[in-house]
Amino acid sequence: MRLQPGLLSLINSEQSALAALESNDPSIRYHAAWWLGKNRAKNSVPALIRCLHDRGEETSTGGFPLRRQAARSLGLIGDKSCIGELVKTLATSNDIQLHEASIRSLINLGSQKCVDPLINYFNSNVREKPTEALIEAFTRFQVWSVQDQIRPYFLDDSARIQGAASAYFFACTSNKDYLKKILSLLNHDNPFARQAAAFDLARVATLDEGLAIQNATLPNTIKMHAIKEILTRSMTQNCVDFRNKSESLSRQEQEWMTTLDQLVAETMSGHLLNQENPIAPSPDRSKEKNSIPFILDDAVTLLKSRSLHDREYGVKLLSDLSHQSPDIVLTLHQKETDQDVIMGLIKVMASTGCSEYATVLMEAIGLEIANHCQGNIRRVAACGLGRIGSETAEPLVCSQIVSKLTWTIVHPEDWGLRYGAAAALDQIANHEAQESLNHAYEIENDFVVKTRIGLALFRTKPAHVNHVTQGSMS
Repeated sequence: MRLQPGLLSLINSEQSALAALESNDPSIRYHAAWWLGKNRAKNSVPALIRCLHDRGEETSTGGFPLRRQAARSLGLIGDKSCIGELVKTLATSNDIQLHEASIRSLINLGSQKCVDPLINYFNSNVREKPTEALIEAFTRFQVWSVQDQIRPYFLDDSARIQGAASAYFFACTSNKDYLKKILSLLNHDNPFARQAAAFDLARVATLDEGLAIQNATLPNTIKMHAIKEILTRSMTQNCVDFRNKSESLSRQEQEWMTTLDQLVAETMSGHLLNQENPIAPSPDRSKEKNSIPFILDDAVTLLKSRSLHDREYGVKLLSDLSHQSPDIVLTLHQKETDQDVIMGLIKVMASTGCSEYATVLMEAIGLEIANHCQGNIRRVAACGLGRIGSETAEPLVCSQIVSKLTWTIVHPEDWGLRYGAAAALDQIANHEAQESLNHAYEIENDFVVKTRIGLALFRTKPAHVNHVTQGSMS
C-alpha cells in the first residue's frame, strides 16, 4: 500500500502506518512514525529503527526530522531492544536535536545499559550537547559519579539547566538547599523555566515537597503531569486493590487526587495566560447595556482575551445567560469557530448540569482521530457529562452519556481524558456506570488512572463510602 501526499487521515492502523513509512512524501513518513509511537505499535520497532538511521531526509540546517520522530516513538513504545540503536545516534549524527530525542527515549526505557555511553557522550567534545536532558538522565539512573562535572551548571545561563542540576544534587544528597533553588524557579519570569522546574520537582520531590506545584502559575496540563508523576511514586509504595479491600489512600494522597480531579475538570487556565491587564467591563458598564446581544458580544471578546480573569468573567456572563435559556449558548456554539471561544462555551455547558448540552459535550469528546488535539476541551466535556448524568431525570440521556463515557474510559490515548471519564462515571454511580468501571479497571495500565477507577468502584460499596471519601474527592 502506497499513500499519496495529503492522505494523512488514512494512517489509522499499524498496517497503514507501516506502509506509509515507504512513502516518498516526508510529511507522510513523519506522521506515520508519530502514529506508530503514539499507538505503542510494538511490531513497528524494526521499521522505526531503520528510520532512526535514515539519512535521506536532511533539512537545510542539517537536521533529520524523521530520525528524531523515530527516536521519540521508540521511547514511547518501550521495547528495550532498541537501546543500542538509540545510543548509536549519539556517535553517528551531528544532529543535536536527534541526540536529545534519543536521550529522552533512553530515560523512558529506563535501562542501566545506556549509562556508560551517556557518560562518555557527556564527557565528549560535542558542541551544544543537550545538557539538560543528560543531567535528567543521570538523575533518573542515579549516576552520582559525575557530580564534579555537573556542579558548574549551577551557574549556567539557562534557568532550566540550573534546575536540572539542582534536582540532580537534591536526589543525590537530600540537601534541602537544592530543593529551594527549584522552588524559586517555579516563580521565574519565564513560563518555560517554571514548567521545567515543575518537572524537576516531579522527578525528585515527595508529596510535601511538591505541594508548591499546585499553586504555581502553570498551565493545567503541566500541573496534571507533574502531580501525576509525584502521586505515582508515592502510591506505588503501597499498591491496593480498591475494589475488594478496605484500605484506602493516605489522607494526603486523597487530597492530591482531589486536586487532580479539579485540574482535569478545568480548562480556562490550560494555556499560558497573562494574569494582568484584564479588559473585563466594570459592573457599571454591564448595567448600562444588559441586552442579550450586547452580553454575547462582550462574552466572546472576553473569551478571546489572554487574561485568565477575563476568560473566567466571560464564562460567568454566558453561564448567567444559559440559566435563562440553554438555546442561547447552543446557538452561539453552532456558529463559533474560534477555539478559545469554543473552549469557554464547553466550560459553560459542563458547569451547568443542563441535559440540553449532553449531545454537544458528547460530540466534543469526539472519536479516536481527535486524540492528539484539544485535550483540554474533551477532558472538561467528559467531566461535564458526569454532572449531567448524575442530575438528569431522563433515563435515555443518562444511558447515552454512560455509553459515551464507557468508550472514553477505555479507548483514548490521553490518560487525562480516561481519568476524567472515570471521575464522571464515579459521579453518575448507577449500575451501568459501575459495569463500565469494572471493565476499565481490568484493562487499564496507567497506575493513577487505575487507582482513580478503583476508588470509584470502592466508593460504591455503601458500608465503606464514608471511610473512603474522607479526602472529599470530587
